[in-house]
Amino acid sequence: MDEAALKAAIAGQIRVGAHGWKGLHDDALDIDAVRSSMVANGMIIEDYPNDVRGASVLMLGFLPDGSPVHSVWAWHDPVGEPFLVTICIVLASTSGCPTFAHVIHEQIR
Repeated sequence: MDEAALKAAIAGQIRVGAHGWKGLHDDALDIDAVRSSMVANGMIIEDYPNDVRGASVLMLGFLPDGSPVHSVWAWHDPVGEPFLVTICIVLASTSGCPTFAHVIHEQIR
């Protein structure tokens, strides 16, 4: 997935899935702060082009306070109107953090 196009889409209209809202709530995160961090400094660290939910990516970004945050973003086009949905959002320091993503975060710190 093209990172520049993804960041442009994140800055536009998105939908947050149930699991995304749960992650935001569990880690006391603000969706606007997560979106801003993905646009400003987010990077794709895993690409899932054949995911059953649609092509998706795992991104790593840093919140204004420097906290690393992971989010999974997927393209959906159920009725000819593509939109971006976030499936999962977690702080990188939580147990919900994917192992590979945690390793990448440690490498760039």
